[in-house]
Amino acid sequence: MKKIRVLLYSSVLALVLLFSISVSGQTIVVDPARTYQTIVGWEGVAQACHREDEKCVNFDTFKDALFDAIVEMGINRVRLEVHAVEGKCPSGWNLDLLDEDINDVVLPLRQRLMARGEALWVNLNYVDTADCYGSGGGSQPMPHYAAQLVRTYDHLRNRYGFLPDSWEVVLEPGVVSRYWRDIDVGQATIAGYNALEAAGYKGVYVIGPSTPSGGQAALQAFDSILAATPKAIAKWKEFSYHRYHTTDPYLSEIKARAQKHNLGAAMLEHGGSSYVDLHNDLKHADVVAWEQYALAFADLGDRQYEHYSYFDIPGGYNGTTFAIDEYAKFLRQYFKWIRRGAVRIEAAGSAAFDPVAFRNANGTYVVVVKASQGGAFSVEGLPAGSYGIRYTTNSQYDQAQPDETIVSGQSISASIPAEGVLTIYGLSASNEPQEEGRRRSSSEKRIPGTNRRAR
Repeated sequence: MKKIRVLLYSSVLALVLLFSISVSGQTIVVDPARTYQTIVGWEGVAQACHREDEKCVNFDTFKDALFDAIVEMGINRVRLEVHAVEGKCPSGWNLDLLDEDINDVVLPLRQRLMARGEALWVNLNYVDTADCYGSGGGSQPMPHYAAQLVRTYDHLRNRYGFLPDSWEVVLEPGVVSRYWRDIDVGQATIAGYNALEAAGYKGVYVIGPSTPSGGQAALQAFDSILAATPKAIAKWKEFSYHRYHTTDPYLSEIKARAQKHNLGAAMLEHGGSSYVDLHNDLKHADVVAWEQYALAFADLGDRQYEHYSYFDIPGGYNGTTFAIDEYAKFLRQYFKWIRRGAVRIEAAGSAAFDPVAFRNANGTYVVVVKASQGGAFSVEGLPAGSYGIRYTTNSQYDQAQPDETIVSGQSISASIPAEGVLTIYGLSASNEPQEEGRRRSSSEKRIPGTNRRAR
């Protein structure tokens, strides 16, 4: 009996050792010659507990530190919502509320990013909570929508001296904007685009359809709009979806649909999304932009809206400070080091250590590893240079490992103590030539937000 116990113990020990070796001896291989999408931005809704009708009473005392933290995290794109005046659809859109968001949130973020040599991407998004438009019961025709859109562009240009970088046609048709149907999204795209062109706003960057109900619903809406108003899809630059229902099984189809129509895919809302969703969207849908939800919310103890903002304000509307949300700690591992203009490059790993890799516009390289468990691994294929290494787990946030400097052909060694996210990032631009996988002639047309040639 004792012999059997010894044999059993030895077998278990051997399996444990074998498992440890398999986890700790893995290699991630980066191939800069194989390229995918180009990142446009990391987005948050311009909500920061600042509005007069729901304002944190101490907002003015912590707002500067909050905006510093938002920029430090890596957020560089905001969804600027514009609403109609409640109960007064014919009178137009509420530019006073728009001004409040711009003055209290957009301008401070814009100034901070400019000081870093970057630009804040402003995504103007119409939200029809007033039920003004749509064939399901809206009271106003699409020419009214188009006229209000031009009025909003004029307002931004004349008052603030800048224009939106993009226009998202409508938020969540059929749900938030409840009277909107697929055909309305197409008709609003055409009416709005043509009105902007006639007013002198050329080449507008359009986003749609922004459906709420996951990947399958987004694909169905896309196909419906394409069938009814094909000219609308031709004006889009991003194919946007929200993750509020099952999405992962449809990511490759979203990617294919976007590529076929020369679009960048974008996941532009899912309160409660974690880094796992972000990683999958980057790797399997080739998204160029991504949003969880709001910049900051007052914590009112409502678990339904847990992890709906990047920053939380403990104490609700009477809170005196803010804290980064637990999910945002992991998202920061991507946002902070992968910047606008970064091109995703090939990176092969394993289920235990699943990588995405990027080359930033300034020449620095970034590898973000989604680790399903703790262990050590090496990364091959990065150019010579010095690299920082930081990780976040459920119990440890933003932990640094010693910097590594490698010569050409050397690998980087890294480890993480538990499940989480580890980021390897270049400390300076590589001096090595940046290959694109194949040479691209100046006459080739790029797909917006990607590194692919239009077919």
